[in-house]
Amino acid sequence: MSIVDEQLLTPKGMAHAHETLRTKYQWFVHIKPMRKFELIKQAGLQPRRQGCPTNVSVASAIGGLVASVDELIFLRPLGDGVLDSTPRRGEKMFAMAISADALPKVITVDWTFGGTWGLASIIKNYSPDIPNNIIFCEVVRRRGSVAIYETIPANLLRIWTKDLPFSDPSKWPMLLDTECADVVVFD
Repeated sequence: MSIVDEQLLTPKGMAHAHETLRTKYQWFVHIKPMRKFELIKQAGLQPRRQGCPTNVSVASAIGGLVASVDELIFLRPLGDGVLDSTPRRGEKMFAMAISADALPKVITVDWTFGGTWGLASIIKNYSPDIPNNIIFCEVVRRRGSVAIYETIPANLLRIWTKDLPFSDPSKWPMLLDTECADVVVFD
């Protein structure tokens, strides 16, 4: 692991990355299959196992801060130039969003995405004057996701509904106030 990765996993590194990410992006989206709508409405958006080996560096750094380093949620920042990392599973899907103010404190790069782990070091090698928190945001922008490790309560989630623009989740209703029939469903 590089010094950049180590610094981004410290409490201070995560705090700086968190604040910078919240300043850069106002909204974070998550896509789920429509069959999960009622479950999320009842229990919130819960982290889940991703089916990949544990990242030992991440486990060592944040293992005491989260219930499980192997159970994650990936959030895509909504903004220009962010890779669309939306999963395409062939199912009917729906979109949820949380505001930057609700972003959990413990965040990491999406280390399950091939080529992401170590990307911060590559950027730092080419641009040594860029602060690590800015590099973190660049990795998130390029890969289209940030990893979180805790449940997002249903009362913090907004949902994309018919006749509202995807680009502005501030206009979306709260999940708990929304009926399934009003939700935008897409493939």
